[in-house]
Order: sequence, then C-alpha cells, then structure tokens
Amino acid sequence: MIKVETARKLVSKALKTIADFDGDIAQYPTAHLHELHIEAFLTSLRKLVAEEPVIDDSGNIRPDLVYKVSLSRVLFNKWATFGDCINHLVEKSSISKV
Repeated sequence: MIKVETARKLVSKALKTIADFDGDIAQYPTAHLHELHIEAFLTSLRKLVAEEPVIDDSGNIRPDLVYKVSLSRVLFNKWATFGDCINHLVEKSSISKV
C-alpha cells in the first residue's frame, strides 16, 4: 500500500505537470481542471505510480515489486478535492510482482 507521504508527493508532481500550484494540494478542488488537464493529470499520475519504487520494511528497494492502483476518469469525477485522490492511492493501492 502506498504511504500518505508518497501519495501526496505523487499527486503533487502530477498536478504540477498541468498547473503552477502552490499551497495545500489536499484542499485543492478537482473541479478546477478542464477536460484536457484531467487526462494529462491521470496519465502523469499513472506513470508516477508505476515508477515509484517499492521499499520493504527493512528499507530495501524491491525491483521485483510494483504498485498497482486503478486510476480512471470515473474515479476522478468522484473526487471533490485532490485529498480524495491522495486517500484513494493510500486506500486502494496494492503491490504486485513485476
């Protein structure tokens, strides 16, 4: 499962690919994004999640494991803020073998 700090970092990086943003991303409303920006955000976030290294309890990077999480436009439409997106990453992510 993706940790809160990691989820916040990933969402922030994905959001910064489409907007110059300062402040608390968790409170930023998702409704402020236009259609094109939503797709770009989701594409970026999918890529960032796939690239995020899995670190085991001993602090070792596990190249044989990857994070998996569903990220779709349908899910995005359910999120009122990017905090909801962060919570989704934390609550719904899993770890799979490569």
